[in-house]
Amino acid sequence: MAPSALPIADPAPLDGALPTSVVDDAATRNFGVYLHVPFCRVRCGYCDFNTYTSDELRGAKRTDYAGQAVTEVALAARVLHDAGLPPRPVGTVFFGGGTPTLLPATDLAAMLHSVVDTWGLVDGAEVTTEANPDSVDLDYLLALKRAGFTRVSFGMQSAVPHVLATLERTHDPSRIPLVVEWAREAGVGLHGITQQMGPTHQCALVRGHGIEHGALRIDVQRCAELAGQRVQRTAVELQLG
Repeated sequence: MAPSALPIADPAPLDGALPTSVVDDAATRNFGVYLHVPFCRVRCGYCDFNTYTSDELRGAKRTDYAGQAVTEVALAARVLHDAGLPPRPVGTVFFGGGTPTLLPATDLAAMLHSVVDTWGLVDGAEVTTEANPDSVDLDYLLALKRAGFTRVSFGMQSAVPHVLATLERTHDPSRIPLVVEWAREAGVGLHGITQQMGPTHQCALVRGHGIEHGALRIDVQRCAELAGQRVQRTAVELQLG
């Protein structure tokens, strides 16, 4: 399972300037902000995202990241202003990664507050972070709630231990229902649970014994029990060579 190649495209302008077309119908479009946190405890072989372990970053510190992200928010505000986009409050804020919850909850709060201070939020705005089941506890989720987070998305990937091992995931599947319950107790809505579709061991079980007894069926059932309709399924693409 190798990462796919990046698409060929024009290089980004050094000053971050946006094309003039961004102002077309801008006032009628929803405004969302995505904040990327690239840190991971372990780099999974299937992952195509811009993520790094501490060793791979060679000197970059997690402790500095929140301040750097706040600076980036200020830059984004300037670029949007210079492009002629009308000021408007944010409808959705999403923290992705990586594993955003490897940072202290206070760091995520500081990043969120920079968005709020810069643009404001619409009434009922959705503020979501991704999290691994082993990267949060009840106190952490309570801190997110106090900071203004409204939802969390847990990266379950699978409820079957040998499938998790194939995916190089490190969490204990028995912890998943516990963190879901903690999220509900903290008052943070469950944005969803992420499940991987197509790992080699999962498919082999389905082919060999039928879906009734395969890991895929176990995963689907477990997701339905925990998250109902709020399940994101991502296909794993196998590339040979």
